[in-house]
Amino acid sequence: MLPPEASAKLGNNTANQNEIISDLCYVYTYDDLNLCISKKLPGCEPIHYVYDKYHHPIFSQDGNQRAKGQWAFTAYDRLGRVAYSGVTTDSRTAAQLQNAYGLSHYMAEFRPQIELGYPIFYENVSINDIKLV
Repeated sequence: MLPPEASAKLGNNTANQNEIISDLCYVYTYDDLNLCISKKLPGCEPIHYVYDKYHHPIFSQDGNQRAKGQWAFTAYDRLGRVAYSGVTTDSRTAAQLQNAYGLSHYMAEFRPQIELGYPIFYENVSINDIKLV
């Protein structure tokens, strides 16, 4: 998507085309299923998305997370509601994660801890507490 300023600059000067696109343009990339797999906003690094077999976004990574080797993850319950979310360290690319998890359903498994006779569901959840179905 070209804002008016980018359109004007691209029309006048093609020498700095990559710089103009990076600084001023919105770029969205979609896969074969019409899911947004990458989003680039003006002046920012691209944000990558990975989806499960039900088209839920299960991983996302912005430029700051990419520099640290981190991914934000989301797990869903049996009804498709967000159950857990967090950040994990993983050096794989979006394409590698999509190949690994794209045919799975990244689902939260509720195994409460019983303390003083009461179940505790949400306490220090990590990506290892999430199972693939």
